[in-house]
Amino acid sequence: MAKIRVYELARELGLANKELLALLEKEGFSVRSHSSTLEEEDAALVRKQVLAERKQEQEAAKAKPAPSAPAKPAEPAKEKPSAPAVTAKPEKPVAQAPDAEPAKDSQAGQGGEQADEAEGEQKELHLKAPITVRDLAEALQKKPNELIGMLMTMNIFAAINQVLDVELVEKICEKHGVKFVRERRDKARDRDNSGQQTFENKAVSSNVSRRKVGRPPVVVFMGHVDHGKTSLQDYIRNTRVTAGEAGGITQHIGASVAKVGDQSITFLDTPGHAAFTAMRARGANATDVAVLVVAATEGVMPQTIEAINHAKAANVPIIVAMNKMDLPGADPEKVYIGLQQNGITPEDWGGDTAVIPVSAVTGQGVEDLLERILLEAEMLELKADPDANFEGLVIEAQMETGMGPTASVIVQNGTLRVGDSLICGQCYGRVKALLDTYGKRVSKAGPSTPVKIMGLSAVPEAGDIIRSCGSEKEAKELAEAEISRSREGSLQVERRITFDNLNDWFGT
Repeated sequence: MAKIRVYELARELGLANKELLALLEKEGFSVRSHSSTLEEEDAALVRKQVLAERKQEQEAAKAKPAPSAPAKPAEPAKEKPSAPAVTAKPEKPVAQAPDAEPAKDSQAGQGGEQADEAEGEQKELHLKAPITVRDLAEALQKKPNELIGMLMTMNIFAAINQVLDVELVEKICEKHGVKFVRERRDKARDRDNSGQQTFENKAVSSNVSRRKVGRPPVVVFMGHVDHGKTSLQDYIRNTRVTAGEAGGITQHIGASVAKVGDQSITFLDTPGHAAFTAMRARGANATDVAVLVVAATEGVMPQTIEAINHAKAANVPIIVAMNKMDLPGADPEKVYIGLQQNGITPEDWGGDTAVIPVSAVTGQGVEDLLERILLEAEMLELKADPDANFEGLVIEAQMETGMGPTASVIVQNGTLRVGDSLICGQCYGRVKALLDTYGKRVSKAGPSTPVKIMGLSAVPEAGDIIRSCGSEKEAKELAEAEISRSREGSLQVERRITFDNLNDWFGT
């Protein structure tokens, strides 16, 4: 008997995949995802139910304006005789007076509680970093050896002149009933004479969307060596990227954009497991979908398992591209077994992971792979705010002859424009030029667009977050503050206690 996929039925009925999945679960159908299948009889029942519900909604919509028509003449008829509001006027203040009084009482009660809370508030201790044991002891009005003894009870051995971590200072202050407030050395961050928001507030406001719109998915290809990651990307690039470009030599900026109909997909040019792990270690997730390339001739290999673990840790949906299907030694069953053994169940075996047979040589299955990527992106509901402050992720950075420090970035939110001031860790600068994947100069780049930036003061690291800033001066101050913080961290080196330096530890 014929079967139909859930997402195909949703497209036929004009419903979102999530809406149809919720309806099927409500009716008792056992479906796991939008890729699950339904018998034709079950699909017919769902069609009837959806059509019946739509008819009821249409009838209800038609019935709603009917009672509102006679209600209109009835309202002025009642209002006219009740127009003399002379009797109603004395009633209103009488009714409002008792309501207003308890409100005032409640406000007074709340004010009393707030006053009690204000009295019980912790005292604030303002200190500038770096904070040594001696500085903290003086601020807490304690002897240094007492504070060192307290640190020892916390399994921390610190000398009198050793710099303490901010989190540790907060814990110590809490134990003494004091609230620690770290004072910034760069007053420009706290000051805003120009009426603009500070950099930190800008970073927060950039996440508050004013106009969320859909954005293209960012896809990464991962897999074992020689399984065809680069070949598959080259095929997509040759057919989808450089087509129609005059003298289309793709500029290597770590990413490329493919057109599928009227939609786009951004591909990261195989950053490798090390780069992928480095990005994830910094809390940055540049990708929306991971394509796991597995050679049908070899099956799952050690680096394939490593790629699976990276994708799962990053909570990125996986699509398996079973490559080299044009070769005589291709064995799909071997690939399925290897995936199943590593926690990935293919759809053909009742799981949720799509396995697409492809060939980077003949182009077999490439169209199906691209369509499946767009389907996953539709399920993820990827959106960004092009009007927000720019925020992006560095995927590659290097020093180039004739260009100076350059950084290839993926725009994650907002729009990057030529002339914008930027801050990226310990680097800052002003955008002198933007290059797209073809090496052409562009004036701006929107969400999910890969672009190369020229005009930075130094070479940032892959995985660094890059943001727009109010001015180049402000960006420079923030970069210098970041440099000073990193120096403070380098001063926090553990020292071992010996008989020679025991007196130094206790400040005697």
